[in-house]
Amino acid sequence: MACICKKAFQADRYWPSVRELETILIKFIDSNNHRSVQLKYVIFTLGCVLQCLAVVIVAYNGFYAERSYAAEGEITTTVLQEKPPIQTEQGLHKRSLLQVEVPSAQQLQLRAAQFKKHISSYHFKTLNDAQMDMVGGLTAIVQDGQGFIWFGGETGLARYDGYSLKVYRHDDTDNFSISHSSITGLLVDKQDQLWVTTSYGGLNRYDPTTDGFVHYRYDSSESSSKSLSTDSLINVIEGQGGDLWIATIGYGVNRFNPSAGTFQQLRHIPDDVNSLSDNTVTQVYQDSQGMVWVATRAGLNRYNPASGEVKRYRHQAGKPQSLSHDYVSVVYEDRDQRLWVGTNKGLNRLNQDQQSFTRYLFDPNDLKTISGNIISDIVEDGRGNIWVSTDGWGLNLWDRHQNTFTRYLESEGKTHGLLNNQVRIMVKDNDGGLWLGHFPSGVSMLDHYSSAFNNYKHSHITPNSLSNSDILSVEEDHHGNLWVGTEFGLNYINRATSEITRYIHDPLNEQSLQANPVTAVLEDAYGDIWVGTWRGGLSRLNPKTSVFERFEGRLDSDVVWAIYEDRRGNIWVGLDSEDHGLYRYQRDSGEFVSYGITPVTSMLEDSSLNFWVGGHFGLSLMNRDTGVFKIYRANERDPSSLSHNHVLSLMEDSAKGLWISTGGGGINILDTDSDEFTVIDSKTGLSDNIVGCVVEDDSGLFWAGTGRGISRYDITSKNISVFTT
Repeated sequence: MACICKKAFQADRYWPSVRELETILIKFIDSNNHRSVQLKYVIFTLGCVLQCLAVVIVAYNGFYAERSYAAEGEITTTVLQEKPPIQTEQGLHKRSLLQVEVPSAQQLQLRAAQFKKHISSYHFKTLNDAQMDMVGGLTAIVQDGQGFIWFGGETGLARYDGYSLKVYRHDDTDNFSISHSSITGLLVDKQDQLWVTTSYGGLNRYDPTTDGFVHYRYDSSESSSKSLSTDSLINVIEGQGGDLWIATIGYGVNRFNPSAGTFQQLRHIPDDVNSLSDNTVTQVYQDSQGMVWVATRAGLNRYNPASGEVKRYRHQAGKPQSLSHDYVSVVYEDRDQRLWVGTNKGLNRLNQDQQSFTRYLFDPNDLKTISGNIISDIVEDGRGNIWVSTDGWGLNLWDRHQNTFTRYLESEGKTHGLLNNQVRIMVKDNDGGLWLGHFPSGVSMLDHYSSAFNNYKHSHITPNSLSNSDILSVEEDHHGNLWVGTEFGLNYINRATSEITRYIHDPLNEQSLQANPVTAVLEDAYGDIWVGTWRGGLSRLNPKTSVFERFEGRLDSDVVWAIYEDRRGNIWVGLDSEDHGLYRYQRDSGEFVSYGITPVTSMLEDSSLNFWVGGHFGLSLMNRDTGVFKIYRANERDPSSLSHNHVLSLMEDSAKGLWISTGGGGINILDTDSDEFTVIDSKTGLSDNIVGCVVEDDSGLFWAGTGRGISRYDITSKNISVFTT
């Protein structure tokens, strides 16, 4: 059968196209039956299914578009599932004054049913650490220059190193502990100092030398220029001049000069329109023009630090271009300098006239509107997507072209959904990914790699699903659709409609699939589908009639490992047979010709029309006219020989080199002029010596699916990058 990995890598220069990468999420689970041991190895060969598809899919959408520039021969390792934290955007903090809308169970069920019609393409995963509960509802997330991610919550502060959490709480017996455990905001400034605002303990600066905190508190004995105006703080940002702007509850905004240790106050003054509209501040934010935006429970304020001028924006009844509500929860400027304003009654975008707003409100009759009106946070990811979170109604992705939203909700039974629908805080990292803080606790992350998968699997409650989740073989046909062999039947996936057709063995129907474990699939030049099974032999399906033609008793074994069609139109079948492991189907006579070679697991016709056969015996070059084989075997005394006799798959690169993947000897590259092999194995940096297949992308890099993840090989520099799950 054809390896779909190779075709998928022939798209755009470095990363495959979306069309090529709408493929299968592979799940292979060892069973306790007699096939398990052999299938663990053969699974790689049958379509390069397990690991090579992971390579292809990870590349989708450019989610992992970084290149390794290590020195020659250096090994670079990247862990996909628990990737170390990446530098996040500073100053994105959650307000603790946000009102909470708690949907009823009936409301959630209704909206969830509606959202099923609107399919999501992004997946999320949860940071699983029991200590996250000690932090409580998340209010702030930030990352420092050392790579630690800090989570602030209603009951504590936590530092995450990519593996475990360290929790910080106030301790009455420790003067250097954090001043209060209720965290409201986090900031890492340009000097890489961590600042922490609290609900009742003022401002804290983290001291990494002592692993303690320096406190900045309200002091009634000091003048207003020497002290915070209150200990009840909401968030802190660093201004363009290096001063800290601190939002407070009831006392406006404090401007702090860390070098001088002085404070200035910006407050509401009754009857003064050039003052803030209210002293209870929900967020302070500075835009790219240096304007300081102060969100309050009584409207939005724009403050010009140079002139001292304040402009107020308020909700005005009967005026749809005014702010949708006076309780403003969040302000955010995107890369196009659009200012977004979240309120307790909808999302707003400030128009170019700097006077009016465009409103985005929830409409129960329109699935493309925002999912809820209580806006908790707004952020733009690295791809320019605007994400809007709500308190109780999940996450929304704004489509700038259609001016509509795609909704993402917690979904019962969904493995890649949100932790829950109450998303309080969002932070973007330098890869453009998102970290999401939840109430009453917990962190979700946008799963870059899982989002690249279009996940097809079996579901007991969904008829339009795979017949089984244990994938043994995959073939892409000339329509771009997929034929998927599983432990329990064959499946046809129409990728345009996502409709799945199942073909299951029926003992009462001789025109059905011969056996349910489908180990090999091939579409031939005539559009027929050849199917190899475990203990059911070979059959040919007519897709138009859904009738299987069985070839019972005509082959030496009823266990089929591989099917291949050469340029002459011959169908070749690799079997689990010690005597006749290879057969050729003669289309004109309908007969099979056998060849005396031990179990065959892979075949390849190269660009020079040489026919290569791999199996448990090693590698062979076959003369198809005479039936003579030239055998290449491992020889411990010859370092230039084949490294291992168990060949799993074969691939020809763009320079016409032959790559041999083995079940224990890594990768071999054959020089056909000298008949010598170059070995790439764990000693040279390969992630494992069991290699299922190798594919070459359009930039000349080689991707290997192994028993321990994916390795990317640069043949010029000899550099190997390792990706593990």
